[in-house]
Order: sequence, then structure tokens, then C-alpha cells
Amino acid sequence: MPEQILPLNSLVLYKNQPALLSKTNDKKIEINLADGRSLKVRPKDVDLLHPGPITHLAHLEAPEGDVETAWELLQGSTATLPELAELAYAAYTPETAWAAWQLVADGLYFSGTIEAIPSARQNKQPMDWPPAPPKPPKNNPGKIFWPPGKREHGRR
Repeated sequence: MPEQILPLNSLVLYKNQPALLSKTNDKKIEINLADGRSLKVRPKDVDLLHPGPITHLAHLEAPEGDVETAWELLQGSTATLPELAELAYAAYTPETAWAAWQLVADGLYFSGTIEAIPSARQNKQPMDWPPAPPKPPKNNPGKIFWPPGKREHGRR
């Protein structure tokens, strides 16, 4: 895998959380986390979500979008994070990149990595709920059937 270029003031993913790339040197990069902490980490410990520039992580609020339509359009295909952000939110910005990544991390509509995001749900049919009760065994007609783990009434 080629080494990724990480521009200053870019939005990166660190341990599934957003971070702002603030400094780089030969072996380590410095990132600022949403809680205000600064950490020095290896470049391979982060993934580039958006090249930025971004100045504050506090402004990463999910915009309104059409996730269901993006999911329908991606059925049977795979997209990258920038493509998903464009489909779902009509723009690729730090805010939409973070919102798109949250959709992937959630796993309801999409799953995968930043480079390869297939749609997660194969059909939109709801599961049968509540599940049907178990059927009594055929060799005991007329007797009360108790599902496994349930005790008969009156027995202790």
C-alpha cells in the first residue's frame, strides 16, 4: 500500500474518531482530537477523510442529506468515501466526509473502508417481528408445549 500524503489541517480518522492534522515531521504527526487533546502518532495510525483545510473539529455537524437514495444508487456496486459523500450530501467537504464515515461505521446502510464502501443492506424488507412462536412436537398431540428454557406452570 503506498504511503498516503497527509496535508496540514486535514481531517483524519484516528481510532474511529475525527482528528485535525496540525503538525508533521519525519516519523510522527501531531493531531488534535475533538476533546482538545493533542497526540503524536505514526502516519499509519490515521486515515485521511478529507484534505481540508479544516480549522476546528467542533463544526463537524452532519448536514441534511438523502442517505436512502445514495444507498439505492449504490446497490450492487462499491464507492469511495468522497463518492458516498457526494451521493448522500451533494458535496465532499470535511463535514460531509465525517457524516459519510459515520454512515459506514454505523453499518446500517453501508460498510467497508474509506477506499471501498459497498452497500450493507441487501434488501429493505423488515424482519419478521415478533418471531413466530415455536410449533409443538408432532409426537405429543394435546399436551402443552413449553419452549426450551420455560418451565411448566405449577412445577418448581
